[in-house]
Amino acid sequence: AGFDRDPQRQTTYERNNPPAKFVLSDIRDLCPAAMALPPPAVRHSELLLAACAPWQPCSAQRKQSIGSRDEAVLLGEFGRLFEAILPAYVVVENVPGIARVPSFSTFRRFCRMLDCPRYQRVTRVVDAKDFGVARNRRRRVPLAARYRLPSLPVPTHGSARQPYGTVRQSIARFPPIPVGGDAPEIPNHVAAGVSALNLERLRSTPHDGVSDGRYGHPERDRAISLREAAALQSVPDQYRFFDTNTDIAEQVGNAVPVRLAECLAGRSCGCNERRPARPLEPMRLGRS
Repeated sequence: AGFDRDPQRQTTYERNNPPAKFVLSDIRDLCPAAMALPPPAVRHSELLLAACAPWQPCSAQRKQSIGSRDEAVLLGEFGRLFEAILPAYVVVENVPGIARVPSFSTFRRFCRMLDCPRYQRVTRVVDAKDFGVARNRRRRVPLAARYRLPSLPVPTHGSARQPYGTVRQSIARFPPIPVGGDAPEIPNHVAAGVSALNLERLRSTPHDGVSDGRYGHPERDRAISLREAAALQSVPDQYRFFDTNTDIAEQVGNAVPVRLAECLAGRSCGCNERRPARPLEPMRLGRS
């Protein structure tokens, strides 16, 4: 099951992830007893609770230094669900800059919550490029497991390992399209229209040069298409996004790169140390 307060995410989520269900709700209104937990065939010992709290004020893309209390509260609400559900595994993704804003105290309280006797936690900053994603995307990831010592994934790319993924490898397969054009046979392969001034800027930017803000195509004088943007996030080509192009661009940009998410999920259940199994008894934690 997936939870979000934005109804525009529902079609994309449910059509690509059957039989998973989309639950339209603000996390502050979620009642653990009413959450769509796994069917009886799935053991509670396999349940993973994952969250990506919106920490845009901590992002390097934001020019101002802001600690948004409203956004910080959401991680505390996730902690409330954690206390009630007691999943086997917990993984949270945040920007590294969270350590530099006032709301970092919320993050530290959440980590202390994971450090209770029944859970073990590891936290590290990981970069998506180290796992085959053709872009830099550094994230601070706490990972906790119930009665087990989890481990964050070991990089698979860079240095003496496999070569880093490249933009060419990710998007060269897509056919050329003009500014504002599309390729109907390829889902979401549509490029945004640009103003005459921005088109001139694109033409003045050397191929393989740098663009600030929205990505320009490295060889063609246009913005990258939605499909190309998704490919740079390691999203499979068969994954189709729905809604307006503006909303799709937000869905793609906010996503955790698929290959990184896959590695995190795999390692959360790959345990280095096992303790004797104990019943999943209720637990009560103090909240500050």
